[in-house]
Amino acid sequence: MSLIDEALKRAQEAHDREADGARRRPWAPAPMPDAGRARRKRFRFLAALAAVVALAAAGLLLWRRSAATSPAPPASRGAVLPTAGPPTPAPLEEVQVAPPPRGVGAAPGPRPSAAEGKRPVPQAAAPAAPSGAPPAPPTFPPSDRGGPASGRTYTGPVALPGGGRLELEGIVYSEANATAVINGRILGEGASVEGFTVTRIEESRVTLSGNGLTFTLAVR
Repeated sequence: MSLIDEALKRAQEAHDREADGARRRPWAPAPMPDAGRARRKRFRFLAALAAVVALAAAGLLLWRRSAATSPAPPASRGAVLPTAGPPTPAPLEEVQVAPPPRGVGAAPGPRPSAAEGKRPVPQAAAPAAPSGAPPAPPTFPPSDRGGPASGRTYTGPVALPGGGRLELEGIVYSEANATAVINGRILGEGASVEGFTVTRIEESRVTLSGNGLTFTLAVR
């Protein structure tokens, strides 16, 4: 019992000494919370949250791109797609000409061949020209079809079949020397222009001949 009492007494004395020391120590207020540390902690949290959101958005964008550019699934190996080709022409059938019916009681004979069954088509013969008739004179197209007509008088430009033209621009007339201005050229009687010859020059008109034609160009 003495040992227990001694231990209890020592524990009581130690407790009293600690209480006395605590009473003797000056009072100190509790430390205030650090505002900067709280702000740093909050900033780190927001930065981590923004990084997570950015990674999620990038992953979603990559997934959409891969889904848009992914190739179509291949067809099954056993399926054969029909291919359109040129139509096959139908075979030509040979038409046989049936022989004419035979009369009653007639003796049977050999059947006509295919060559005999085909009948020639008569062709109309061309009318023969009467003997001794003179040949028809050559016809020339009128001026509205690209050439002058024989025996006519024209005022203004006259188109030629080869693409050229004839235009009387003026006449310088005198009994000794008469000239005409055709297509910008000064021509006298006997001169040639566009394959035609100036045969006569009068005060108001010029006569030309050539290619079986004779026509007149008059001053407007």
